[in-house]
Amino acid sequence: STQSTWGTLKRVLTAKEKAKVDQREAKRKSAGEPLKKTSSKKRDKVKKKKPVPTKRNVQKWGQRAKSRSLEAPLAEQLSTGNGRILARISSSPGQVGRADGYLLEGAELDFYSKKLEKKKKK
Repeated sequence: STQSTWGTLKRVLTAKEKAKVDQREAKRKSAGEPLKKTSSKKRDKVKKKKPVPTKRNVQKWGQRAKSRSLEAPLAEQLSTGNGRILARISSSPGQVGRADGYLLEGAELDFYSKKLEKKKKK
């Protein structure tokens, strides 16, 4: 017993329209989809499969990792294990609640780290 969507419509469907609805229901049933439309919250709960990286992508990432290096102060921040990396918010505050920013590197990182050390000493 399949659930019918044309029982819920307010107007009377023609034979062509009924056939289209039946075809849609048959496609959904064969694909394993629910016959009734689910809300977006329910769809979000359904786990989607994560894409598996291809061999070529893994090879590219390996080659890039060989040539990649971190600056010493930035690596020091990561290795201390306190979970803090100095960053700066670059977007101006707004109504949306979104903040864009970037990690501090080079002279800027030195400047702010010295400033924080002075503040801690006081």
